[in-house]
Amino acid sequence: MKNKFISSFIFLYLFCAVLEARVEVPISDQMILQILYKNTWSYIDYFVNDLTGFPYDSHEKKPSTSLTNIGFYMASCAIASQTGLIPKEDANLKLKKCLHSLKLMEKWRNFPVTWVNAYNLKTTEQQFSTIDHLGNLSASLILVKNIYPELAPAVDEILSPMNWSILYEEKNHFYRGGYRLDKMDFDIKQPWGDWYYSFLGADTRLGSFIGIAKGEIPYIQWQSLNRNIETKYGQNYFVPGWQGGGLFMQFVSGLFLDERTTVLGKSAANFAYAQILHARKIQAKVWGWSASQAPTGEYLGWGAIKDEIVTPHASLLAINYYPNKVMGNVKELDKLGASSPYMEMGKKLNFGFRDSLNWKIGFVSSGYLALDQTMIFLSLANYLYDGMVWKNFKKDPMVQKGLESIEDYSRIDSQVLQVYQKRDQEEPNEHSIISLE
Repeated sequence: MKNKFISSFIFLYLFCAVLEARVEVPISDQMILQILYKNTWSYIDYFVNDLTGFPYDSHEKKPSTSLTNIGFYMASCAIASQTGLIPKEDANLKLKKCLHSLKLMEKWRNFPVTWVNAYNLKTTEQQFSTIDHLGNLSASLILVKNIYPELAPAVDEILSPMNWSILYEEKNHFYRGGYRLDKMDFDIKQPWGDWYYSFLGADTRLGSFIGIAKGEIPYIQWQSLNRNIETKYGQNYFVPGWQGGGLFMQFVSGLFLDERTTVLGKSAANFAYAQILHARKIQAKVWGWSASQAPTGEYLGWGAIKDEIVTPHASLLAINYYPNKVMGNVKELDKLGASSPYMEMGKKLNFGFRDSLNWKIGFVSSGYLALDQTMIFLSLANYLYDGMVWKNFKKDPMVQKGLESIEDYSRIDSQVLQVYQKRDQEEPNEHSIISLE
């Protein structure tokens, strides 16, 4: 009882401190976001296997879960303790359990396999994913050890043996797509050609950053990434763009790295603004197009984004750019039932937003995805708590080295923040342009 009282006191104290420091949206809206933040954590904390400590991929509690789910869950645990949602001791136990399970997982050349059974730690898929290791898991573990230095030895025992140069292809300077455990070879012989990660404007960007920061791959890898642009409603942003997975692809790296004043942030901001303009054109009351599970159950990812299906995580990823625009969207999503309680054995549980919504017919998804909930949580943590994820991630000397050595991060445009603010306060306007030059 004492710990719960202390935890609640810390939560209220931090909340009040944030209200004094943040003025982008009214206090009443800040309170709505705080409730969403807390409810989203309730989902993250609820759908976890007690034995392994690993999160389930979704509310359905199916066995297979990914390293991205595991990493983002661990990052969320560490941040939840920092913001008073749970006692530090509880977070410590959760993180230790995950680290122990990661240590026990099957490895390929010191890399944990990508998909694992959350119940018994057996490998569930034979494909090893470069994305999950290079960006998502590694960034999350770096964040964890920066917040909990006492866990650094256990974290380094997993991170240090993973050598990213194994995944680097010198002939084209890209990361190879993945390794097939059953074929004992990289899975680069596909019907559409070789599989490499080549886009700057994708979720693999964080992996490129970490590989270069560690000194295990050369800087030319970053310079070789595809910087082609897609343009909608006068807004330029990096490919793969709208049908290349939607908004999350550009914003994932920005959960850990504050990219707002960089060309990477400008691209993400333009992408989100294009979606706001698109919603106006098609007369949709809500916006936010990104990979998600449709209300009918199918996964809408690469090449499958549909106008009528929006996902709440997409707009909330942009809250650090357009807080008022996102807040308006949050309210509309709520009106349409996207945050209706989850029912379990006749009991109502508030877990934040469902995964998707068909706004044309008012059909709301029945469930949630761990990835999308953790992205909402970490994005809100940065907004509500003065860049908490960014600041803790940046504490790491390796991260600092990466920020200094990669030109896209060392060359900033602080004036662009004023443009974001102006866009946030005005009606959507196709003539509002942010150059990527």
